[in-house]
Amino acid sequence: MQVNESSEPGHLLLKLRESVWTRSILISVVLVIPCFWQQIVSGVDLQSHLYNAWLAELIRRGSIHGLWISHQGTNVLIDLLLPWLIRYFGVSVAERVITTALVLLFFWGAFQLITAVSSRKAYWLTPWLAMLSYGFVFQVGLLNYYFSCAIVLWLFAFLWRWHFGWRTLWAAPLLILAYFAHPLPVLWFLGAAAYCALARRMQPRIQIRLFLGCVAAIILIRCYVVARYITRWENTQLMTWTGVDQLWLHGRPYMLVTLGFLLLSIILLCEPENRWHSIVSVLAQAYFLTATTIALMPSAIGTSVDGATGSIIAARLSLFSAVLLLAGLSRSTYRRWYLPAGLVALLSFFAPYI
Repeated sequence: MQVNESSEPGHLLLKLRESVWTRSILISVVLVIPCFWQQIVSGVDLQSHLYNAWLAELIRRGSIHGLWISHQGTNVLIDLLLPWLIRYFGVSVAERVITTALVLLFFWGAFQLITAVSSRKAYWLTPWLAMLSYGFVFQVGLLNYYFSCAIVLWLFAFLWRWHFGWRTLWAAPLLILAYFAHPLPVLWFLGAAAYCALARRMQPRIQIRLFLGCVAAIILIRCYVVARYITRWENTQLMTWTGVDQLWLHGRPYMLVTLGFLLLSIILLCEPENRWHSIVSVLAQAYFLTATTIALMPSAIGTSVDGATGSIIAARLSLFSAVLLLAGLSRSTYRRWYLPAGLVALLSFFAPYI
């Protein structure tokens, strides 16, 4: 009697293990566990979003008099989704649905960008991407900004593969959606995408001139902003440009994780396949321009003392620095200790929450 190998349980399990979808699903399931193991997912701005959503629902019902809902064109996407979710599922479910969806969207957007740059799936970097997904921006609860970051990372990954041409105009609706969430990631994306589109068509010597011209433009923009608006620049921005601040959340317990991220970056940079290429590549140029912006531009910009202020700009942009740094070093030849080291750092990162 002839046995069909494809029907054997062992063969099916082997195929299941090798399936990209199986691996992605398992990573996604593990990734979202932190969104469910505590009563409150994250603090600061998320709780503010929940309160505003609850208050807006009461105003719509007419339960509160003397208050009205003000409308604005950006920084509102999460605030439009939360009232609907709270209405049908309650506050606890709503915050978990939103945070779970955003963590998955950001994580896989960053992973797709790394895959597009390195032309392979660098699963050994997933622990570090998981930490960035729950880093400073998430912990502070800047969900509109976080949502916008996730969208533009997906767009950057797609456009990197398709070489930034007119054919990519289909991305405009997604860019508008990202703008409704928050304008800062959209501005970063437009600048980084335009630079990469030009630089990838140029010879290395011409790229140097383009890079220096962009640095000069950033300095001129800084001079204009400082002269025109009320601004604040902080010394910490000189460290923020590396992206490590996304992992340094609550003081000393996170110092080892932060140092581990820096140490891994240095080790990967010294690998033969990186070195000079990782410093002069187009993606590296985009990284250094992002770093220059973080280091030079004010971290807070306002029109008046009592008016609205764009705050912690450097800390927000450093999320892109960290992702670009990992993407630039993802071409490294995998060594057996990379993934275990990342998993140890991941456990250290989440240990204070367990």
